Amino acid sequence: MQSCVRSAVFSLLLSLQLGGQVKITRDGDRIIVDVQGKPFTALYITGAETTKPYFHPVRAATGTIVTRRYPMESLEGELRNEKHQRGLRFSHGDVNGFDFWDNEASYTTTNRGFIVLDRVLGLVGGDKTGSIDARFKWVDPKQKVLIEETRKMVIYSDPTLRTIDFDIVLRAIEKVTFNDTKEGTFGMRLAAGLEAPTKNAPAQPKRTGIMVNSNGQESEANCWGKRAN
Repeated sequence: MQSCVRSAVFSLLLSLQLGGQVKITRDGDRIIVDVQGKPFTALYITGAETTKPYFHPVRAATGTIVTRRYPMESLEGELRNEKHQRGLRFSHGDVNGFDFWDNEASYTTTNRGFIVLDRVLGLVGGDKTGSIDARFKWVDPKQKVLIEETRKMVIYSDPTLRTIDFDIVLRAIEKVTFNDTKEGTFGMRLAAGLEAPTKNAPAQPKRTGIMVNSNGQESEANCWGKRAN
């Protein structure tokens, strides 16, 4: 993408249980989402360790957390690696050579870019849906703005599903290039039990996940960094 507006709509479908009213409230550095009086998730938008907005944790209607807790929390049995993979997030690993993906505040790499909150545009709750509207700026290490992002996230309540729709518009302030990289762009770090088995993972909980791409290829070795339909 170069010097133009890009609009991307992503739908995240999570197999959850019965839902109801969607309540959305601002609480300091995060925006909290409740469905039918139960916590669903929170969008972290500011704070010393928030280098890009992310949802954490993401829960099933039963209360089961389906995203990894680390590094925001410590839970036995989780891999404590790749701190930048926080919950559910949208970013990219190479924009004009700047890394908006692998960009933790505690890292010492000098090419880290940051996605910072400009303004919360609107928070709307409702009986069947709720929405979060916000504007962010993608800035380089010197705080020069490269991209202005407007993002609307709609949370739905459904008898059998939870759906978060992301409608994202990126407006280039400078000439920008999203370079080809495996580090991006819409990511969700899963809870330990949903991960695929790996040699260095703790024995418990048992890893039961299977990675499959749209070409029918399976396993991280065959999917990660590979093109698919």
